[in-house]
Amino acid sequence: MISVIIPAWNRKALLERAVQSALGQTEKDIEVLIADDGSTDGTRETWERRELDRVRYLALPHGGACHARNAGLAAARGEYAAFLDSDDTWEADKLEKQLAYLQGTGADIVFCAFRHVDTKGNVTLRPGPQFREGRITKEQLLSENAVSTQTILGKTECLRNIGFDEEFPRMQDWDFALRMAEKYTVSYEPVARADVYLQGDSISGDPEKAFRAIGMLHAKNRADYGKHFPAAKALMTAYYEFGSAAGKSCAPGCLRLMNKNRPLKENGYILCRTAWMRLKQARSGCLRNRK
Repeated sequence: MISVIIPAWNRKALLERAVQSALGQTEKDIEVLIADDGSTDGTRETWERRELDRVRYLALPHGGACHARNAGLAAARGEYAAFLDSDDTWEADKLEKQLAYLQGTGADIVFCAFRHVDTKGNVTLRPGPQFREGRITKEQLLSENAVSTQTILGKTECLRNIGFDEEFPRMQDWDFALRMAEKYTVSYEPVARADVYLQGDSISGDPEKAFRAIGMLHAKNRADYGKHFPAAKALMTAYYEFGSAAGKSCAPGCLRLMNKNRPLKENGYILCRTAWMRLKQARSGCLRNRK
């Protein structure tokens, strides 16, 4: 059996679509767990009284999406587990194809490509072409948030052992992916099997939370960013972009990427680029315009 975990918070109007996307899978040996994160929009009243085959409803106190996913993992009865957010959908054969891929490769966890749909309907295929089919290492994942939770299928025991860090304000999927690649065999299939929709009130549109999350991600993986210079450069760009959007200086985070074990040339690059990005922030006025 595959346990499909759907965290939901005030998504009454969209939850039905997600549930039907799961129930409509060609792989029928599944259970759907709705992990309701303390919704106040009538979600509980609607789903607690519904009787749908293969669907279980979990009423939880409000604790965030990661809390709901962890609760879903704890309650899962399936040998395998997958995640589907309440506002997203899957291709009909997503679970069937991924299960065959996982068993065929001998991986513990697999993920696929996805289509990112913004509030204007613009579609972007992710992750980028630099991710090729096969086993993915932690080093590869340091530079890009490439694994959306909706694309994951894995052994339930492995996913439970990793768990979602409930302290992260955003980018929990990036932190989760880094830890799963560090501990288990993770394989990637470059086929888009999920549609991920950005909602107007989504936390993924909050740059201040993203800026804080980047700092937390850096702190948890400082040794790895200290060893892999291309990943450090990518993190500098994230500090700059999210910092500019949030009205925060990129300099403190970027300068923490310098260390005594780096070659002088790398430290020099970090210092010079940080100064350039900080000057660009000052000239743009993005820091003055924030309270």
